[in-house]
Amino acid sequence: MKKKLTKRDVSEIINVLEKVKKVDFVALNKSLQATLDNMLERLKTNTFRLAVVGEFSSGKSTFLNAIIGKDILKHGVQETTATITEIQNLSEAENFDVYYVNGTTEKEIPIDKLIEYTSTSSKLHNVAQDIKKVVIKTRMFDEQADVCLVDTPGLNGVADYHKEKTIELIESSHACIYLIQVRGLSESDRSFIKLISKYQHNIIFVQNFIDALKESEGETPEQKVNEQKKILEEIFSEEEYDIKYSVVGISAKNALISRDREIKEYNGKILDEEGRKQLLEQSGYNDVKDQITKLILENEKGTIQKQDTIKAALILLQQLAAVLRGKSDVEEEKWNESLDGRKQKKYVLLKNRLQENKKAYWNKIENFTEARKIDIQKKINNSLQEKLDEIIKIVDKKLNNIKRDDLYAIEHYINVVPNEVYSGIMKVEKDTNDLMNAGFNNVLSTISFRIQEYAGQEAETPRWDEHSINLSNKEVSSLKIGQEEEMIIAKENQKILEEKEKIKKGRQELEKSKHELNLLSIQKKIEYEEQEKAYIKKQERLDAVGRIKPSAEKKTKQETVLEDWGGLGILDFFLGPIETTKTVEYWDHSKIEKWEKEVEEIEKEYQEKEDRYKAIEIRYKQKEKIYKEDVAITKAMEKIRSKEINQRERKIELKKKELEEKRKKAKIEYIGTLKNMVRDNVRDYLDEDVFVFLDDAFQSAVKMNKEQVLKLGKNLFDISFTKRIQEYENVINGMKPDSDIKQQSDTIEKAIKLLERYV
Repeated sequence: MKKKLTKRDVSEIINVLEKVKKVDFVALNKSLQATLDNMLERLKTNTFRLAVVGEFSSGKSTFLNAIIGKDILKHGVQETTATITEIQNLSEAENFDVYYVNGTTEKEIPIDKLIEYTSTSSKLHNVAQDIKKVVIKTRMFDEQADVCLVDTPGLNGVADYHKEKTIELIESSHACIYLIQVRGLSESDRSFIKLISKYQHNIIFVQNFIDALKESEGETPEQKVNEQKKILEEIFSEEEYDIKYSVVGISAKNALISRDREIKEYNGKILDEEGRKQLLEQSGYNDVKDQITKLILENEKGTIQKQDTIKAALILLQQLAAVLRGKSDVEEEKWNESLDGRKQKKYVLLKNRLQENKKAYWNKIENFTEARKIDIQKKINNSLQEKLDEIIKIVDKKLNNIKRDDLYAIEHYINVVPNEVYSGIMKVEKDTNDLMNAGFNNVLSTISFRIQEYAGQEAETPRWDEHSINLSNKEVSSLKIGQEEEMIIAKENQKILEEKEKIKKGRQELEKSKHELNLLSIQKKIEYEEQEKAYIKKQERLDAVGRIKPSAEKKTKQETVLEDWGGLGILDFFLGPIETTKTVEYWDHSKIEKWEKEVEEIEKEYQEKEDRYKAIEIRYKQKEKIYKEDVAITKAMEKIRSKEINQRERKIELKKKELEEKRKKAKIEYIGTLKNMVRDNVRDYLDEDVFVFLDDAFQSAVKMNKEQVLKLGKNLFDISFTKRIQEYENVINGMKPDSDIKQQSDTIEKAIKLLERYV
């Protein structure tokens, strides 16, 4: 019967696990040390840690922003987070602490500086190398709960260590939130869920992007959530998993918009309180929050945080006990066998022989590994050919199942076959990865056995970093399946759009000219009115001067003149002419000249205004002429282009009719041609592109895996030989071989008995 946990019980369990850590078998294994450290941390802390997990582009950062209620974490279409980010439910004040790799800490940094401490684009730090983690302090929940959300690096990140780091963070957390992409759970999700289920027994699965579902095509949030539930039931039915899980849907984007007061608009409309409330309800945020709150409340009752950790620790200790029991039996047998032959010379001989043969033994292991590498390469090559041929057979079978006259079916299949083939390639890649990794696991196990055989020292098969290939981020060229007629129709439609654009542009230019003409017309009207005013003023001034030209006036004046004396002219000869004053008549033209000058000035002043008007009138007539010419040209071009459009539209109609007629007349032959085209395209694509790429990629991966296996094997080889030689030396010196396996096993068995009280 499971015993209720007390603080004293937890303290006792921690002490027992600390002792297990000191057992030689555990102390020498860094992986076991790290696992126990994570479990101890979970037992010692009261903070409930929730790891947020999901593949790249599953919306983790947006989801966390929605939980926080503010858009503060980096999110987008590219991978940017370079360190671990934790969000603690602490206070209303928003700031964060930075923990550096060198052990220093920087406290209470303003939240607007966050990107410089978490992003790969930081200009202040080399985040991945310098910063261990960032802890954001903000209020996420109304409850005064000691809760911490952990943003994991991701399951398919570009960094090699991302997957391992994510597992480590999950291992040190008490529960998990698993974000699902819009497409739903994939094959890679299945594999990872099985893996994390070894470390987590409380998982909230969150189907994100419910706002992106196509309800017109029958996709609803309820249907999508139910689909994921069925997949999870299938996953957890394959093996015995003691998992508590729930599935809910959310639109993290809409939840963030409704909660973040800095966001004022949604779909171009101002968000009021009622709008925010409706959007929050539709987003599914409340369902997610209810599930998280349920976990928090259960944790406060002590039903999750400690119990799950104890359960995981018990499973680990049971596995360790099984390994140590085997080692203890081997050591005991070896010691018993050596009791009767315990002579110094014998062990000196054994030691010397072991040292002499060490190099030869390693050469054998290297030769064995190279031979197995070649075998694995051949198996991979044959497997790739067989599995790609299977894809071709599947496509061929589906093509054969399409009726000879079912045009809709073949056209539909042409649209779906690229995705079908690509899915098949992904399965081939996964199966071949599994084949390769299984082969090298077998190689490493065999190396361990051979080392045991050569050294007489049991060698534990080490954990190794598998080098797999991944096509998920590779841009694989699509199958090119199309029809010439549709391309022609598309080109003609493009030409029609271009001609319509030209017509539109011509009309715009014409409208511009018309506008300029209107402005000139207004100016002409103003000048005409000015001219009319000037004319009236001219007439008034002419009236004032007088319309009739004045006549010259006949006047008299006194003039002195010389006159003759008269007679015979004798006096004139001697005395000269005589001066005489006379009244003389003359014509006065001064009034005429004055009148003419005034009239000339009036005419000149008016003429200037008239000339200005005539100049504008000439410009207007010229502009009007140009405009009329433009109108004529534009109409002519429109007519030409409209004719061109009509011709192209007729051509499209004819081409469509031609295509339709062609299909009607030779439907069966046409379908047969399409089937052959699909077969040829798929075959060429798989044989010429995919096989070459996969074969090259796997050959490189095989080479790297061989080097990795040899490296691990050499390390194990050296340790085993050194330890065996040391044992021989101890025996030679009269000491029993150092073996405390039984004592180690007893320590772990005691720990198991204690933990079994609470599970």
